[in-house]
Amino acid sequence: MKKNIPNLTLEEKTRAPYNFVQLNDIIVPSRLNKYIEMEQLKNTKINYANKNGKKILNEAGYKAFIKDGKKYSGYFDVTIENITPLYIGGESGLLREGIHKAIPGSSLRGCLKNIFRIITNSAMRCSENGNFNDGLFFWRSIAKDDLFSKEYLEEMSMQDRDNNKSIPKARAGFLIEFMGKKYVCPANFEVINNTTNIKKVSESPYIIWKNDYVDIFSGNIDKKDKRYFYRITKPIWDKRIAIANDFMKAYKLDRNRNSKNLFKLKVNSTQSIPKGLKFLEYALKKRYKIISPCFYCLEDGEVCHLGSSPYYRIPYKKTVAMHVPTELKLPKIDFTDAIFGNKEYWGSRVYVEDCYLNDEEEKNAFYKNFYLDVSSPNPTAYQFYLNVDENDNVQNWNGNTTIRGYKLYWHKKINWKGKQKEDIYRKYSKVIIRPLIDKCHFNGKVRFENLDKVELGALTYLFKLGEENCCYKLGMGKAMGLGSIKILADLYLREDEYYTKLFDDKGNFKAYKLEVNKQEYIECFNQYMYKVLNEHSKESLELYQKRMNNLKIIMGIENINDNKWCQKVSYMDMNNDIDKEILKKKIPLPSISEVIMK
Repeated sequence: MKKNIPNLTLEEKTRAPYNFVQLNDIIVPSRLNKYIEMEQLKNTKINYANKNGKKILNEAGYKAFIKDGKKYSGYFDVTIENITPLYIGGESGLLREGIHKAIPGSSLRGCLKNIFRIITNSAMRCSENGNFNDGLFFWRSIAKDDLFSKEYLEEMSMQDRDNNKSIPKARAGFLIEFMGKKYVCPANFEVINNTTNIKKVSESPYIIWKNDYVDIFSGNIDKKDKRYFYRITKPIWDKRIAIANDFMKAYKLDRNRNSKNLFKLKVNSTQSIPKGLKFLEYALKKRYKIISPCFYCLEDGEVCHLGSSPYYRIPYKKTVAMHVPTELKLPKIDFTDAIFGNKEYWGSRVYVEDCYLNDEEEKNAFYKNFYLDVSSPNPTAYQFYLNVDENDNVQNWNGNTTIRGYKLYWHKKINWKGKQKEDIYRKYSKVIIRPLIDKCHFNGKVRFENLDKVELGALTYLFKLGEENCCYKLGMGKAMGLGSIKILADLYLREDEYYTKLFDDKGNFKAYKLEVNKQEYIECFNQYMYKVLNEHSKESLELYQKRMNNLKIIMGIENINDNKWCQKVSYMDMNNDIDKEILKKKIPLPSISEVIMK
C-alpha cells in the first residue's frame, strides 16, 4: 500500500508539463443552497431523498431564489488572444467547421468552468454534472526493487507444495462467448522451455494453435526472463465460469491495454483459428465462439480478473472517486451547480457564444503540416497524481491517500518548424494538424441571466485573472505548449428598466450599459468567501488563499519564453538515464510552489 523513499536532492525531482492546484477542504455553498434547504424545512412531508421529491424541492428553491432580491443580467464582451499556437480539432485546421473560423463556445465554456470550480471552492463529484469520470486503473509490479512488488505478488503468487518456490495463483483457461455473454472455460497449463526458433514476437501475446493444445508467447523471448512460454491443454468446455461485470467494464475502458486487450485480439478471431483442431471440436459443437486462451483468478465463484500471461495487469481495489475526500462529494449546491446549471433541476444561467477570428487575420492564419503527439498523460503513474501521506510515503491507487487536486498545464512556448507531410508520415506515427498561429485575436460574448451580486462577482473574478497576466489553456496539445490563451472582458449590464424602456430619449436602442466598477462585484464575492471560510476555520481560509496563489502561478506566463523553464516543465525522457532512474524510484511530482523555487 505504501513505501518509504529516500531523501532526494532537488535535481532528482520529477517534472511534468502539468501540475495540480490543491483540493479545497470544504464546499462553499452558493446562496441558492440556502433556499433549497428552506424548502426542505417548509415541506417536511416531501421526502428529499426520493428522486421526485428532490426534483420538486430543488425546483421550488430555485424559483424562490430567482424571485428574491436584485438579480443581474448582461454579458461579458470577450477578447481572446492566443499566446501560443492553438488547435481545437479537425483535419481541415478550422477551429470550427463552417465558413467562419471560431473558437467553439462549448470548448471555451469547459475551459472557464474548470477554473470557476477552483476559485469558488466547488464540489468534486463523479456524475453527469460532476467534473471527472470515475475509473479503475490496472497495474503490475514484478521487479524486485519496485516499491509495490510485494503487494502485487501477494495477490498473484503463492508457494508451491514443497514451499520451495513461488508459483502463480492464476489458472489457465479459454475466453469464450456463448449466447452473447463472455465466459472462461478452465484448462491446464505448463511452463515450457523455449527451444523453438522463436526469439522475438511482433505481437503480444503471440499464439500458436496446435491439434491438442495452444502455446502462448508473451513479449520478447530474447530477454532473460522470457526463455519460456506457456502451453494450455485439456479445456473443460462443459464448465463456463462467469466474469465479474465490474471487471468487464473496467477492462474495456482501460486505455493502456493496447494489443493485450483479449476481447479485441484480431489474431484470435474465429476465422484465424485453424480448422479441424481436435481439442476445439466439442466447443464448436456447443456453438462457442473461441476468443482467446487466457489466465484468470477466481473470487466468490466468478472470474475477478484475467490476462494473457500468469502475471498480468490487475485492477486496483480502489477507484479514482475513492481518493476524493468525502467532504467534497456532499450534495450541497455550490456556485458551479448554481450558475452553470444542474441538468435535472435547472438550466445554465451562463451562455458562452462562439468567438470569431478577426476578419483581417484570417488570411494565412494557420501553420501547415505539423505533427501532434496524441499520447495522453498516464494516471497510473501514481507518484504524479496522488499525494504522499503524512510521513512522505509514496502510495499507489490502493493506498489511503487523496488525489493531488485540479490538474492544469504550465504555459510554455515551443519553436514550431514546418515539416513536409511525407516526412511526417515516414518519421512520426502522429496526428497531422494545422494549428492556428500565435497572436491571433477573437471576439465573442459570454451572456448571463439572473445572477445575484455574489454570483456576478465570482464570474467577474474569473475574467479578471486575464488582467493579472494569467492565461487559460484550450484545445489539444496542451503538454506540448499549444493552447495558451489570454482572455480580457468588459462587463455590460442590462439596465433595470429593460422591460419598460428599450430606447433612450432620442429613440436609440438602449438595453446594456458598460459597467466601469467591476471591482465592486468582485469585492462582494471575496467578502462572501471570506465569511464562509473564516466561520468554518482559519485553516480553511488560509488554504483558499494558498490555492488562489498557486492557481495564479500555474496560469502565469512570466517564464513562457525562457528555454530553461520550458525544459523544466516538459515530460520525462525515457531515453535519458537520469530520468529513467527518477521514474523507477517513483519520486513524487513537486508541488506548484516547489517547481517555481527550483
